[in-house]
Amino acid sequence: MEKQKRKQPIAQRPAPKKQATPATAIKPDTFSKSGIIVFFITLTISYIIFANDFFNVKELTNPYIKAQASWVITLQFIIYTMLFGIFGYFGFRFITGKTENKLSVILMLVGFAAILLLHYVAFNHAFEDVDDNASYMIAAKSLVDKGAPYYLYLPEMTPDTEGALGLPIMLIPFYLIWGMNYVPMEALIYFLMVGVVIISFFLFKKMAGTNFAVLITILVATHPYLVSFSSIIMTEIPYIFWSLLAIYLCLKFEEKQKINYLLLAATVIAILMTYLTRAIGAGFFAAAILYFFLKSNFFKNIKEKSLPFYKDVAFKKFLLISALLVIVFVAYQLWIRSVGGASQAEALAKMSLYDQFTKNLGLVWDVFSQNIFCGKLARVSVNPDYLQPVNFLWALILLVAMAGLVYSIIKKELAGLYFVFVMALLLVGNVATQARVVSRYLIVFTPFMIYFLYQGIKVLIGLPDKKKQIAQLAGILVFCFLLGNSFTGDTYNVQRSTQATLYTPSYKAFLDCATWAKDNLPKEAIVASRKERIFYIFSDGIRGYKHVSSNEIGRMQEEGVTMEQFQQKKLDKMAATNTDYVIIDTFNAASVQMIYPIIEKNPDKFKLLKIIGEEKTGACYVFQVIKWWK
Repeated sequence: MEKQKRKQPIAQRPAPKKQATPATAIKPDTFSKSGIIVFFITLTISYIIFANDFFNVKELTNPYIKAQASWVITLQFIIYTMLFGIFGYFGFRFITGKTENKLSVILMLVGFAAILLLHYVAFNHAFEDVDDNASYMIAAKSLVDKGAPYYLYLPEMTPDTEGALGLPIMLIPFYLIWGMNYVPMEALIYFLMVGVVIISFFLFKKMAGTNFAVLITILVATHPYLVSFSSIIMTEIPYIFWSLLAIYLCLKFEEKQKINYLLLAATVIAILMTYLTRAIGAGFFAAAILYFFLKSNFFKNIKEKSLPFYKDVAFKKFLLISALLVIVFVAYQLWIRSVGGASQAEALAKMSLYDQFTKNLGLVWDVFSQNIFCGKLARVSVNPDYLQPVNFLWALILLVAMAGLVYSIIKKELAGLYFVFVMALLLVGNVATQARVVSRYLIVFTPFMIYFLYQGIKVLIGLPDKKKQIAQLAGILVFCFLLGNSFTGDTYNVQRSTQATLYTPSYKAFLDCATWAKDNLPKEAIVASRKERIFYIFSDGIRGYKHVSSNEIGRMQEEGVTMEQFQQKKLDKMAATNTDYVIIDTFNAASVQMIYPIIEKNPDKFKLLKIIGEEKTGACYVFQVIKWWK
């Protein structure tokens, strides 16, 4: 019969059945042409807006850049234009549902090279004026020198049982080779960002296809916040790297027909590193366990009785990964507890979770949508006005993204489950009171928020089947404006790395002060400063403590503590710690406003020892403490 069919003339053969249109494609015969036109018009408008903003941002007026490094401006514009073009190509292929070809592969490689170049020219060799980067370096030193995490910079050197050890562990090889040289450690963050780009592509390719993966990877890789942190020794980029890798490995492990024990080990390690890099990563443990349970066919096997549930491969995967995750989590908590002090789990248990949740929910609401989709927010440290208040647009963006999140959870996607559990931990565990600090904590959700925003647009517009094509197009059009928005924000990131000097005069004075202390103050001295961890690194190990913090000022106002009470508390602290010197810097207002008045009111207790830097541009003052308590 089969042979007879093959001998039939072509004209007599039955017409082949039409293949179903892929879920990610728009039907060429009904919508493709108009969709393509609208897409390229939108992309062009976005490019024009970006180009206009690019040549009018104030950072481009920097005289040094204009005189000595004008090539940076040209190079930036070329990179952005190339990525716009690549975005347009893959957007076109996404709309029309086309598959990969040789040109696609070439353009993907060109786009990847352009992204690497963007992050390279944005690489900032400066040591950021945040204590966290110093703390990770010190923790790496402690793990090598002491065999356990300790606050080496504090007078009493107590165990650091609540700190995140993931990044310090990664920094150990760099400390062993280069010591406390921060530049090689910054290079590690750069290469982890390269890893984020690669893993982001493969993860979203698995979730939504090649063309979509290229589009969202470009948005992730060029997001201003991520570019700004791609050369800072902080946990933002390492955490995103491990979380994306862990999700990708979970999906690979789940789809295997048999249990791959090597892949299982890699998955558990990636999830563990996510947690070790940031405590909120503990939410990944719960998300992964729930995900594998939902995929285990437990209830189906119980109902149908077709196979004993304990013999099902999917259920065995659930048991294995659950057992291993629980074991490693408990083992880590016990090890930390053995070092001394409270573990992270114990610290969380002591908090008022309801109060924490209500406070943090308000903070997250104030900054979340802006954080993900406002290109200028990455410059909030330069200008607080960039932290825009919530308006209708930001609220709408967040609600649409949350609709995409709900849809992701309904589909039993690991990305949705991960977001819920990790965000829940952030809402109950965050102790920062400043919106700009919370904004920084939230950037680890950037890849997923962009994905949820797209899914939310598809869900809200495309609920009726007839509107699915419109919804898909609408999502891509929003991507166009996000692209231009990101590039506008990235301008500052590149410009700040191309300066005549890496530091402001006042911050440089503080670093010079620490370097001066290395050669002029006793090694065993106790120094009170605003940035005690940075001081420890640049002074080559002189210990001390933070004499005032922004969180402390906030709590002081909330609790109704008077200035007199505050000042007496600080004097008592100096006596209790046997403080030798007090540093007054001018790059941070808290030091001048809160600590210097204590020195002014007590001239018999303090002696000006050294002024470092120019007082007109911002100096640093070293005061010797006259030990009245003795």
